[in-house]
Amino acid sequence: DAKAAKFFKHTDDIQTFIQGKNPSNEYKFYAQDYNNDIDEKENSFDLLISLYAGFVSDHNLKYVQSGGYILVNNSHNDAFNCNLNENLTLIAVSNGTKIDSSQTVLDKCFIAKQSKKVDEFKKSKHMKTIGFKKGYQYYIFQKK
Repeated sequence: DAKAAKFFKHTDDIQTFIQGKNPSNEYKFYAQDYNNDIDEKENSFDLLISLYAGFVSDHNLKYVQSGGYILVNNSHNDAFNCNLNENLTLIAVSNGTKIDSSQTVLDKCFIAKQSKKVDEFKKSKHMKTIGFKKGYQYYIFQKK
């Protein structure tokens, strides 16, 4: 995405922000097709962020260490796809201002308005958005 690449071009400002209270924090942004491997060790990431990008988790979950996190939205059904992954557990959701990890809220995620659309997705893994009764801006999963 050209906008993301432009944003992450300002590395000094971003590094200062990310390091915040912990100078050892670091980040890397890859402006490339997420289906291609990156030059990183598997199981080395604490956090993988996938926003508006498709099924990033399918190909790149291997870089997230056990106990690490993946932050996604449901653009292109990426959050729902993560929810179907046996190696991931939904631990929290957010609408941008508040993070909610209550089991009551998490249990209500991914209840489709039309169950037929869920069945279609499971068969073909398409990127046509599935409508859910309650949606969130962000979904946080933890890798087992």
